Amino acid sequence: MALDATAEYVVRQANAFVEADGGSLVLVSVANGVARVRYRMGKNEQCPECVLAPEDLKTFLLEMFAQNASHISAVELEVERA
Repeated sequence: MALDATAEYVVRQANAFVEADGGSLVLVSVANGVARVRYRMGKNEQCPECVLAPEDLKTFLLEMFAQNASHISAVELEVERA
C-alpha cells in the first residue's frame, strides 16, 4: 500500500531538522487522519538540548501538517533513542 505523498513530503522536510544531530524520521503509515512517524533520536554530545525532544517534534510536525496536509490531524511517534 502506497503512503500518502503529501505526508511523506512533510516528513522529509522535517527530517532535515533532526538529521543534523544524527536523527531520522520515517513515515510509517497514515490512517484516519493520523500519521505514524518513527523518530530515531540523534545525539549531540556538545549540545544535548539541541536534540529535538519527542513532544517538541510532535508539535512541529502537527504545525507542518496543518500547513501542508490538513487531512492529518494527529501524530503518533515511535521513538527510538540512540
